[in-house]
Amino acid sequence: MQLAGADFRAEDETVTAIVCLPLARGTRQRSLRVPRTDRHSYLPDAAAGVFAPGWDVSRDQFEGTAHLAAYGLGSPFPEDAKLCAALSTFWPAVAPDAGRSFSRNFPTVSPMTDTEIKTQPWDGLMGPQLLTQDGQNVVEYASFDHVDYVQTALQGRFSLALTGQVDVQEYMRRVLAMARAYLGANIDPNERNWGVLSFGLVDSTALQLQAAQRQAGQVLSGQVYQVEFFQRGQERPDPRNHRQVFVAVGDRISIYVGSTPALLVNQNDQGWQLVLTL
Repeated sequence: MQLAGADFRAEDETVTAIVCLPLARGTRQRSLRVPRTDRHSYLPDAAAGVFAPGWDVSRDQFEGTAHLAAYGLGSPFPEDAKLCAALSTFWPAVAPDAGRSFSRNFPTVSPMTDTEIKTQPWDGLMGPQLLTQDGQNVVEYASFDHVDYVQTALQGRFSLALTGQVDVQEYMRRVLAMARAYLGANIDPNERNWGVLSFGLVDSTALQLQAAQRQAGQVLSGQVYQVEFFQRGQERPDPRNHRQVFVAVGDRISIYVGSTPALLVNQNDQGWQLVLTL
């Protein structure tokens, strides 16, 4: 199919089009002072430039001609969203970073807070839970192989009520905070023997933060996040629920991250130390 006056042909395979409504009058230069918006991108699919079915764009057909479309996403397979969310916000336009919510350990790039994944999680899946069993600390996870996004969709438990409030500035702050936390803890994000147990915003008036700053001799500036890593030990299934697993807890590292390369690090409750990163 070829439209009169259009520069697209059915055999084209590498063309992306941004189509707008017809203009009622002449154009004018856009002001550089734009109002704040909660959109992550001004493009409908936050185009990352990778054309893969069900990711930034999907494929469809019209009268026998294949074309790219932005309305496919994970449909009709919700499990596609599960994989992209687990792979550290691999699908940035739609799926949050759920890398730390599953039993299979994935790196964390732009984490959701403990509040976001425990009070009203976007996928109906509770994040990691720290428990004590037989005198030993363990982390309860959802078994990656048994997380059923189809059931979640059918039960109407998907929600963006909390994650939809994260704007692009907050998104970038979380990415930087997580990158600095890995550097401060001297952990390679691809190491499978360390997991992210906790991530959250911290009020500057919090007594624990103030005590850590006094001990380390450094006051953090900007928005402060607390990140907690733990060394993953032996994994075993929950004998009462095949959809859950328990992972033993080894060493733990707590970190306060602000808007500068200065971090406060505490390993195994041995005291807060100042660590400088890039």
